[in-house]
Amino acid sequence: INAILRSELNRLLLNKAEGIAEIRLHFDTKLIAVDVHGKLLHLACKDGSRLTKAYELLIGADGAGSNVR
Repeated sequence: INAILRSELNRLLLNKAEGIAEIRLHFDTKLIAVDVHGKLLHLACKDGSRLTKAYELLIGADGAGSNVR
């Protein structure tokens, strides 16, 4: 069986993503809604503010309770 620890996979993916200028990472946010036709994400920030971000490609890999999936 080929296996990798989730923490190791997270570290590898984040390190790779941080090296790509077109990728933006947003932590401490919660996805409120996705506008798939307008390609917009509506996010709530930890401080209570709201954020809307455009996207070209969206990958829902945040678990079974994902708002993206």
